[in-house]
This record gives sequence, structure tokens and C-alpha cells, in this order.
Amino acid sequence: MTRQSGSDFAEQQRVTLLPHCSVLGIDPARRTLLTSQGSFPYGQLVLATGASAVRPEIPGSEHLVTLNSQQEYQASETALRDA
Repeated sequence: MTRQSGSDFAEQQRVTLLPHCSVLGIDPARRTLLTSQGSFPYGQLVLATGASAVRPEIPGSEHLVTLNSQQEYQASETALRDA
């Protein structure tokens, strides 16, 4: 998992990060994103909406650790380090 803050990553990668911002609409003709924080022109657009882990039905799957959030990582960090 990352040890870098979202704002540090955004600065390093030259991307705009808008956490907790609702998308109200997308105008593809004008290449504009309409949000709760205003309108933004875009060249490339990524909408990261989250994910859920899928646990395969295989023997031993009860031992799998999913890491879909910083909270899940922090809860498992010691066990992972000691494994």
C-alpha cells in the first residue's frame, strides 16, 4: 500500500485530485467535468469509484487478506509484516 499522501501523489503525477467531490455531469463535447466543486476542463479523465474484493472459492481462501483501503492495510499491517 502507499505511504504517500493523495496530495503528494497528485502533485508528483501532475493530476488533479478531488476527494469527496460529487460528479454532477460530464460534457464530452466540451471535455468538461461538472462537479460539486465547480466545472473543470479535462484532457484525460479517470473516474475512480471504488472496488470490492473478490475472494475465490479455493481451499485456504479464509487466509487471504484483501487490501482495498488504507484502513484494511493498517488493520493487517503487523500480520503482513510478520508473515
